[in-house]
Amino acid sequence: MSVAERSQEDIAARADYFEKMIEMQLSASGFRNVNLLYHPEMPNILAHVYFALTNAYKKLYLNPGSRTDSAKRAALTCATIAAVVPIRPDPDKKSGWMRKRNSTQILCLR
Repeated sequence: MSVAERSQEDIAARADYFEKMIEMQLSASGFRNVNLLYHPEMPNILAHVYFALTNAYKKLYLNPGSRTDSAKRAALTCATIAAVVPIRPDPDKKSGWMRKRNSTQILCLR
């Protein structure tokens, strides 16, 4: 069992989702001239953090057996991305990182 008490299949599916989001963000027109990178394990890290936050939220606020609605899932996704900051500037190049950073959190609301 993984750190967030989820199956490896659940972790892998969420990691795939985060990888697609990262790739979509990096291919956006506003980022074409910005040198940003992410570690290959970042989608997996994001999946683990997401499920850890989800479990903590459910433990505090939900009744057993109830599910998190889509707005709360989106908020947890945003919180995960904001906490981890998966896309980083290339340390060898000037990237305009500070101006572009908040776009990562905004993307997950689409």
